[in-house]
Amino acid sequence: MLGTVATIAREKGLPALWKGLALRLHRQSLTIAITIANPTILIKVQLQAERKLPLGVPRRYSAAQDAYSTTIRQEGILALWTGLAPKNCQD
Repeated sequence: MLGTVATIAREKGLPALWKGLALRLHRQSLTIAITIANPTILIKVQLQAERKLPLGVPRRYSAAQDAYSTTIRQEGILALWTGLAPKNCQD
C-alpha cells in the first residue's frame, strides 16, 4: 500500500492522493444523515399508511409522538431503524 502511495505521489504529485476526497466525504455525510433521519421517515410512512385505512378501522397511533413511543415500547428502539439496511432475500 505504501508503495502505491509513493508511486502516485511521484508520478502524479501529492495532490493526486486527495483526488476524489470531496466526493467520498459527501457520500459518507449522506450515509450519516440517512441513519439519523431513518426513524423520522419510518414514523412518517406509518402515519401515512394509517391515513389510508377505511373509516371505522382503529388507528394504532394518535400522533407522531405516540407512534414513536408505541414503536419503541412494542418493538424496541432498534425498530426505528427498520429498513435502513437491506434484508437478506432467500425466496
